[in-house]
Amino acid sequence: QEAGISTLNLSTGTTVAKQKTLRRFTKEPLAPKVLLLEVDSANAAGANLTIANNVFFVSPVVSDTQQEYDAWETQAIGRVRRYGQEKTVRIWRFVAKGTIDEDIIRIRAPQVLEEAA
Repeated sequence: QEAGISTLNLSTGTTVAKQKTLRRFTKEPLAPKVLLLEVDSANAAGANLTIANNVFFVSPVVSDTQQEYDAWETQAIGRVRRYGQEKTVRIWRFVAKGTIDEDIIRIRAPQVLEEAA
């Protein structure tokens, strides 16, 4: 918000409030176009987010297995890249060097670090 970017947050609030936020994001032309949600939660389960075309991962999913990691990430991307999407979908990943996030990515998705090199 300090940068003048309006956001909607799907990570907090009651179920009704989350549904209202999601409806606002997908249906209202003048609504903020940045939706914040946690990948590893059920807040947007099954949501069709084809109104969006950029997916930003600002931290890696913490999971017990590679299969679980891949499933969470695939589901998050699939909310945007699905039938009805008319725009090119871009996936962005932010990984800070020297952090636990980098260690997780090195284990779960080493190709991300290779692509960034």
